[in-house]
Amino acid sequence: MNIIANKDIDEDMLQKITVLEHDVFGDEQSVDPVTYRKMHAKRDAGIFCLVDDGGEPIGFADAIFITDEQKEEYLRDGNFRILKNIGARVGDDNILYLFGLALRKDYRSTGVVLRIAKCFAKWLGELDESGVKVKFTFTETISADGVRFAKAMGMHPMDEQGLKPDGSGFYYSPDNLAKFVKRFA
Repeated sequence: MNIIANKDIDEDMLQKITVLEHDVFGDEQSVDPVTYRKMHAKRDAGIFCLVDDGGEPIGFADAIFITDEQKEEYLRDGNFRILKNIGARVGDDNILYLFGLALRKDYRSTGVVLRIAKCFAKWLGELDESGVKVKFTFTETISADGVRFAKAMGMHPMDEQGLKPDGSGFYYSPDNLAKFVKRFA
């Protein structure tokens, strides 16, 4: 197993990731492949793919930087298809949206997600050291597994009453994942 990230992910692998996303999340919760490729065109937002020894994706995590306006609109109507990656910027006005985390079913509960988490934490630490400061970090969980992972990252519900029965909904990081980075990077 190996992790490939950001600029090392070519168009072929990006296409395979969109297929994996669709297989895991289905039509309703997946971004169409064209939109997904546009979102990660620069490969600088944060995309990490764990591949098996044959180079096929096992799982992935991705994050994008969005504007305040996009954040507010998304929190209001929940349409993730409006999100556009504006890229990381030096300064303290970055909003990080943790877009997706998916693992093939046969790899869940095996601990491989820790490899992705460590790579993601290292990337966040490097961004911080380069002057990219995050003022708000959030995600929307859509499953009980997503809730567990968000909580493991130190995230909290944005609105307890707005959560679904399985605990899924919007979560944010009060410290913008600082403890997560310190623990895993």
